[in-house]
Amino acid sequence: MKHLSARLAWHDNGWNGHLCKEPRENIYCSGRYSFPGDMVGENKDTDLEEENEGKSCNDIDFIPLFCYSINAFGK
Repeated sequence: MKHLSARLAWHDNGWNGHLCKEPRENIYCSGRYSFPGDMVGENKDTDLEEENEGKSCNDIDFIPLFCYSINAFGK
């Protein structure tokens, strides 16, 4: 038996390939709470995320900082 554990940037939209529904309220996507938290915390553009909140990654013209895990449970 093997066990796998992975850290994902916290996401309020189910890691479904869409941006968070409320990016400013999502304080757990940076810092020690997630991977790569420090990079996200230092570079997050909350205003840009709010302008595009809830949108599919197919419908935005930038690469979100949490691109490493945004579609972990997507279709």
